[in-house]
Amino acid sequence: MDALRDLYTGLSAKYDALWELRDPRMEGLPLMGSPWPTVGLCLSYVFIVKIWGPHYMRDRKPMDIRSFLIVYNAFQVALSTFIFVNVKRSESESLDFTLQSISLIL
Repeated sequence: MDALRDLYTGLSAKYDALWELRDPRMEGLPLMGSPWPTVGLCLSYVFIVKIWGPHYMRDRKPMDIRSFLIVYNAFQVALSTFIFVNVKRSESESLDFTLQSISLIL
């Protein structure tokens, strides 16, 4: 029992040390206050993909989404081109897109 308590204490100390390294500006944002919402979303995804989805689609024929995918892919190409052209245009106006330092309030 002491070994289990020591393991919990050690893991808790490491978690607290990692938690102190977080960016305090992220505190009020959704899913950033704790790791548990993210864990819940990941477990939900695995459940849907591995268990519920195959069970739901067992007696159904596959959907035909070919025309939707053609339109979606054309939209993605157009949007990527638009973004690329605007970034190139902004570079000529000497905007800086490199990593910039952040100020941490400690």
